[in-house]
Amino acid sequence: MMRIPRRGLLALAAGLPATAARAQAFPTRPVTIIVPYAAGGGADITARLLAQRMTPRLGQPVVVENRAGANGVLGAEAVARAPPDGHTLGMVVSSHVINKAVMPALPFDPVADFAPVMLVARTELALVAAPAPGVTSLAALVAQIRTRPGDYAYASPGAGSNVHVFLEWFARRAGLQMLHVPYRGSAAAHADLIAGRVAFTLDTYAAVRPHVEAGRLTLLAFGGPQRYAGRPEVPTIAEAASIPGYAALSWSALLAPRGTPAGVVARLNTEAARALAEAEVRDRLATLGAEAAGGPPEELRALMEGEALQFGALVRELGIRSDG
Repeated sequence: MMRIPRRGLLALAAGLPATAARAQAFPTRPVTIIVPYAAGGGADITARLLAQRMTPRLGQPVVVENRAGANGVLGAEAVARAPPDGHTLGMVVSSHVINKAVMPALPFDPVADFAPVMLVARTELALVAAPAPGVTSLAALVAQIRTRPGDYAYASPGAGSNVHVFLEWFARRAGLQMLHVPYRGSAAAHADLIAGRVAFTLDTYAAVRPHVEAGRLTLLAFGGPQRYAGRPEVPTIAEAASIPGYAALSWSALLAPRGTPAGVVARLNTEAARALAEAEVRDRLATLGAEAAGGPPEELRALMEGEALQFGALVRELGIRSDG
């Protein structure tokens, strides 16, 4: 058994109370949640729900700051470079872990440079198309596209986004020859989809639901591995297009900079969990097509590591690169 010198034991003992004291004293000033995406989106709304509930529990204001750009890279980098004391956090979505594969020059590691706090929510992605004769199901749309290879296009909110990866994967598995049209965000993609300039897109259900309810878009399928509980009559993409194993599901997560003390992470995890336990928060997430998640930091780390491997391999296979 290795013996630690007495001097080392004294240093270790001195360090433990200091670490515990820092965690107990946290926070000592306002906490900022950086959202690396535009205001009004699912991650932004989710961050503001948590911030509102966590403020009285932490005893300091929790504020949300939007730093959109480069498919979430600008804001995420700000979180990675922040002091690791828990006062700067990030609310990211699943594309965060895909960025490493689509951006070879990414200035940080999406997994290693962050301390996971909590998986906050899982978000349903919906595949929608413009109303068209005969397009009453995803199978019918796929059959129509196959009659004119290369003449149809699908939209995404940007090259290298998780939607781009998911839809290129779908096109490959369904045997479709299609053009990818990237947009700067979802709003412009929706306008062109409604006008019939692109065939379909994949987006959060909350983002497309107003168009679906108004009859401007047709909801054909959901991307999750199981049917969405809010619309159980709508099939999954895997079911509707006969693609076993296909799943396109987004999520949002709370991260801190690497090196944030474990006690601080635990406190943040506890307060975020208490916020998610509130019925009002869960109901609000449900209106976004999202389901409150939760769990310990270790589960979030395992998810991020697993998806980084899975989608990293998929991105390389599909040859996808980002324009960010």
